[in-house]
Amino acid sequence: IESAPPPANPYHNSTHAADALQTLFSLLCLGGSSYASSPLELFGILCAAVCHDMGHPGRNNSFQVRSKSDLSVIYNDVSVLENMHAARATRLLSLAGDEDDGGGNSAGSETGDLDILARMQPTQKDAFRSLFRRAILNTDMTLHFAQVAQMKARVSSGIGRGSHPLDDDDDDLVDGRYLEKFYQTMDGRSINMALLFFLHAADVSNPAKAGPLFTEWCERSLRELFEQGDEERRRYLLPLSPMCDRDNINKNDSQIGYIKFIVRPTFVLLSDMIPNVVTEILPVLERNLRYWENRKKVELGLPVDEEEEEAEEQETDVEEVVEAEKVGPNIVVDDATLSGDESLLMEEHVLKKPKEKSRTEETRKPKGDYDRNNNNNNN
Repeated sequence: IESAPPPANPYHNSTHAADALQTLFSLLCLGGSSYASSPLELFGILCAAVCHDMGHPGRNNSFQVRSKSDLSVIYNDVSVLENMHAARATRLLSLAGDEDDGGGNSAGSETGDLDILARMQPTQKDAFRSLFRRAILNTDMTLHFAQVAQMKARVSSGIGRGSHPLDDDDDDLVDGRYLEKFYQTMDGRSINMALLFFLHAADVSNPAKAGPLFTEWCERSLRELFEQGDEERRRYLLPLSPMCDRDNINKNDSQIGYIKFIVRPTFVLLSDMIPNVVTEILPVLERNLRYWENRKKVELGLPVDEEEEEAEEQETDVEEVVEAEKVGPNIVVDDATLSGDESLLMEEHVLKKPKEKSRTEETRKPKGDYDRNNNNNNN
């Protein structure tokens, strides 16, 4: 995978794959590994992180479906890219060194056989491939709200608020009876949904990274989306896909909405499963949210909070956010809702600017840039 020619995508490239892998590994080290019932599961989910966007063309599912691409035809408009990633990655597992991976690239190995599962028993191979494939498919963002709702139900089932489901005899092991709640039968196999959720969290974790990483990832993500929007204009694929119109998307609004409706609820839920998230990740996320909110205030000509006041309130803010997310209303997405255009659902809930602010001082730019020394203690 690493030796293949890297795509020119600003966002979906080998660096994003490495970032998702490292973030998942960090979550496992913070306590997430206790949710795995075997080393094989940990191996499978880490491999899935490496391959979860393999061969990404830089144009999202909305573009594939609306342009009637070959991929959309092959996969019947359902999780088009995720199905392609999973198929190419699964094929790569059993390639010989001189074979093509399905994307025009040779595997590039001088040792011949690339099957890293070769010495496993058949039952181990089947278990690995099931988790590996399902984890990649589960990174489809249209599944996000349903996935969070289902995981919240699993976490809260039989567990008191504020507690962590660890066995009393061993602080490093999740109680086996509780762990059973995170397994779901899919395609005839029992799949560890907790590990799938950890990978999904790692995939959307950019706003929870210390500066300047979170601003760099934001720039790269928007650049790729805007390039898609430019191509949609050239091909008269109107209206443009959500978040792809460079003339009407406000960067600050997009990040504030993304954090509040997607990333923060995800990591607050994670903090119920991995308590270290409260001290290691949520403070960084809250500080980054204030950064975007302050930029928005500058854009609107409003006063900005002093950094000293923010630092003093940081610990209290995180505690209040965790409690508010726990007692707040759940977002429930039923089958009827998901049967429509999920990308538009995302835009309505997360990314669309409020109507009363859509025309407010559009030409004004916030002064100053993000302080690269900010958050250094959290790198």
